[in-house]
Amino acid sequence: MFLFCEEDLEQINKCNIYEFESSVDTSSTSKKTIPSDHLPFWIRLKIEKQSSNEVPNVASWLDIIGFQVEPDRREGKINGAEILSVIKSITDSRHQRPDGIYVQTYKNYSCKLTEVLKVYFNIWTKYQQLPEDFNSFISASDGRKHFNVDHLIFTMILAKRLNVLLNTSSEKSSQVNKSDYCFVTFAVKPCEIKWSFLAQSLSFLLEDFLTKKEKLHSEIVIPLKGLVHIDVDSTKKNSILKIILPKASQPLDDFRELQDGCPLTRSILSLVLKYLEIRIREKSYTTHVCPSRQAVVIHEDYQKSHDDLDSLCKNFKEDSGIELKMVQMKI
Repeated sequence: MFLFCEEDLEQINKCNIYEFESSVDTSSTSKKTIPSDHLPFWIRLKIEKQSSNEVPNVASWLDIIGFQVEPDRREGKINGAEILSVIKSITDSRHQRPDGIYVQTYKNYSCKLTEVLKVYFNIWTKYQQLPEDFNSFISASDGRKHFNVDHLIFTMILAKRLNVLLNTSSEKSSQVNKSDYCFVTFAVKPCEIKWSFLAQSLSFLLEDFLTKKEKLHSEIVIPLKGLVHIDVDSTKKNSILKIILPKASQPLDDFRELQDGCPLTRSILSLVLKYLEIRIREKSYTTHVCPSRQAVVIHEDYQKSHDDLDSLCKNFKEDSGIELKMVQMKI
């Protein structure tokens, strides 16, 4: 039959054609009726019996560990595609983890683990609580910290969402063909930051982004909705981002650690530089952020006085706890 592929013909159990009318063959002297190919018909097919409670392979581990959760229909929740993408992108460094589980284990069972991790991660963001051992780590000889793979996956997802602000906040400056540049960068690698300043910076960048979201493609806007769950309001007691960043050894509770080895650290520092760039640009400078140098590049006369920048850098240190330095270069 032309309605079925050859390999599917065996599925036909019975076929009835309703004969309402037939055409007459006038090409010969004898009258012969020819069935029409437009007659209605019905087909009974044989199909495989499927269990009504069959669980898809990707969700099979949810039943094994006894997960019984209501569907999470919040906008911007962490989805399986994000988790699976991160698992596939993580490099297996073979470093020992606090829980003894290696990256390769997650890669081997990536599909089944994705659904489990999705439930966990969305519970963490919804109730703004993390497991007690979430920030556990093993220090390497170079001082870098090696976290559990759950920590890496979760923070990499949040870092990717934060990076959307880095790529879209403020208008990109046009390239200026000048031979004089001034680099504003960190005096030393920051290891802590004031939470009040970080909250202010991210709130500013988020507001700046949302005012322009209608101009942006939906592929950028939709993932950004998840930033609603990364509450940066410093007036609230609990915030998932604030909980992830451990308290620093400062006497003041406002300082948070920027841990070497945590995927969020580089994203946070890049966003802080983006915030700094916008503030510098408000003083009528032509600027852009150079991520590879972790610096704000100012296209300016080499001999020009930068008293206003000196004052801005001083205020920046007081507000954030991070010291800046200016390096003038003549190319």
